[in-house]
Amino acid sequence: MWERPGQVVIERGHGWWPGVGGWLIPLLFLVALIAFGIWAVRRISDASRPMAAPAGAPGVPSVAIDPALHELRLRYARGEVDPDEFAQRTRDLGGEGPEPPPPTPPDAA
Repeated sequence: MWERPGQVVIERGHGWWPGVGGWLIPLLFLVALIAFGIWAVRRISDASRPMAAPAGAPGVPSVAIDPALHELRLRYARGEVDPDEFAQRTRDLGGEGPEPPPPTPPDAA
């Protein structure tokens, strides 16, 4: 109201915040929007891969292993299962096993 010479008058509501907030808040929103877009693209592109590589071998794709078929292969390797039983159980579990041997012709007597 009464101003003295040399006195600085600061009006309320017109400080430095509206000037900074006028460009800082939209800038932060834009940066957050870009970061979300990058995250979404990386998430979608990672989901389209069959499986992620194991931690110890970057760049090497891993293959999903059926535990039942794996155990059957181990038993066959140890000699606990004969070849015919291995082939039958592999087919039963839905794996690609060796073809069964052709039936033997009947003996002509």
